[in-house]
Amino acid sequence: MPTKAQEDAMLLDRAAVPGGRAEAVIRVLQGNRTLGSRLFAPNYIEHKPWSGPRLRKGVRPKTAIPNLKVTVEDAIESGDRVVVRWRAQGTHSGRITGIKPTGNRIDVTGITIYRFAGGRIVESWAQADMAALAQQCAQIQPEIFEFVAKVRTTGVG
Repeated sequence: MPTKAQEDAMLLDRAAVPGGRAEAVIRVLQGNRTLGSRLFAPNYIEHKPWSGPRLRKGVRPKTAIPNLKVTVEDAIESGDRVVVRWRAQGTHSGRITGIKPTGNRIDVTGITIYRFAGGRIVESWAQADMAALAQQCAQIQPEIFEFVAKVRTTGVG
């Protein structure tokens, strides 16, 4: 039976060729930090609406939700890309960009596309249901969704 280090090395080797990339991404999302540190290229570029110069320190998932569990619901590999549909669950017990801890259960879904080059992840694009996250953190109340639906259908607030 291979050791964890040997298994990580095998996954890295497989990630270098089409057909083995999705498995490596899944393992990283399931919490394999050692593999993750080796799989992401040093010049990795991340495209997420919740990150950027102003928000870089504001969104730290493991700080905001220490018991965070990411489940991969689908992983599709095509060419140099791996598309992952994921679900993140846990308890909001840390700060999220100005939102104080609520102790609420969090259940958010999203999709991330990873681009590989030279056997490593060099770029990713992600979208998550941030409205659901805000609602679960008690920042917005369900009434806002009724208001938005009314404005969309009638054009009147």
